[in-house]
Amino acid sequence: ANKKKILYLGNKVIVMSALSVEHLEIDDNAAEEEKAELLQQVDNDNSDDEAHNPGEEEVIRICVLGATGNGKSSLCNYLSASTMFEVGDGFDSCTQYSRSHSFFHRIDNREVHFEVTDTPGWFDCDSSDKDRVPSAQVMLQKMRECMKISESGITAFFVCVPFERISIDTEQSIYFMRDCFDSTQLRHVYLVFTKCPGGPLQSVEHVLQSLLQQKNKGRAASALVYNYALHINEQVFVTNTMHDDEKQLMQTRDHMLRTVHDIYGECGIVPDGVFQTALKNYQNELHRLQQMHSHAQQEQSLKYQRMMTLGAVVGVGAAAVGLNGYLKYNALFTDHVDLQSQASTLHQQTAALHESNQQLQQENNVLAQNNAANNRMMGVAETTAGVLWATVEPISGAVAILDGLSRIWYGSKQK
Repeated sequence: ANKKKILYLGNKVIVMSALSVEHLEIDDNAAEEEKAELLQQVDNDNSDDEAHNPGEEEVIRICVLGATGNGKSSLCNYLSASTMFEVGDGFDSCTQYSRSHSFFHRIDNREVHFEVTDTPGWFDCDSSDKDRVPSAQVMLQKMRECMKISESGITAFFVCVPFERISIDTEQSIYFMRDCFDSTQLRHVYLVFTKCPGGPLQSVEHVLQSLLQQKNKGRAASALVYNYALHINEQVFVTNTMHDDEKQLMQTRDHMLRTVHDIYGECGIVPDGVFQTALKNYQNELHRLQQMHSHAQQEQSLKYQRMMTLGAVVGVGAAAVGLNGYLKYNALFTDHVDLQSQASTLHQQTAALHESNQQLQQENNVLAQNNAANNRMMGVAETTAGVLWATVEPISGAVAILDGLSRIWYGSKQK
């Protein structure tokens, strides 16, 4: 049974049970009266619990989803008024597996049994996975994990969305919830905006208006969150567990738990077939993608084979053309060498003929010189004879003299 005990530490009072621990403060001016009233209240609660069989008690369960650093563990501590969930101080997840904690909350003078479950950062993206839309394989894994958690019966899923930073991990968690829950089951899904600057005092309308402004500026992540908030009929909570106003924090906590209590009374728990139906759809989608991948691989293999065949044909053709070209080139080169050899022979013969021509020319010059000398000598002889003959026959001598002088002149001209 949930037996409660009271521990007084000055003006502080700790109310302890097997399932929860509550810290209260009592005004010094009315200490005795408040202590008496608190003691009477605890006695009444214990009396109610003793008449209650815990084994048959209804438990309202809340499952908190979100990426690492979104404030899931802080929200679980806040809802359960405990410190059972370890809270990290960085980007590394300190929640490595799902963990649940039971607690009681008074609603309409009745202690209602709640259980909150903290989940690890299922939607965390590593350096090699930065797609905004999660793959079918990832979705199947998340669904199987949710099926294990929901076996005990979940009334509400709280999706943590940090107000100041909407990451790809958060987008994947919203895609996950959108694909798992149809329009008849949206009553079980709530967006919880954590780390809001204004804390619980910041209204839901203000948060949605801010998201709408970001959407109009072209921010895809803000548009996704805003559209999903409208899709689930603006089922949104605004929290900041670090806010200083404890009264406002307690009022917001009471409002959230009362809302879940009302959901339980109206709709009960999430149907068993929710994740099974989504799981089957994604299995079919994964099978279709595998078939498409197999078909694409076959097409790629056939294309590769055709390319190899074409390459072989082109290679053989290119080799034949190359061989034919080589043979033609070799023949042309041989002819060129032969022509060069013939040209060299002709050049040598031409040189020999030129040399013979020069020798003949020299000999011809010598003969011409000899001929000129002979003409001059004959002209001198004929002139001398004409002079001598002129004494006997003047006319014949004059002719002989003229003929001799012409020979001398012609011989001089040849020289």
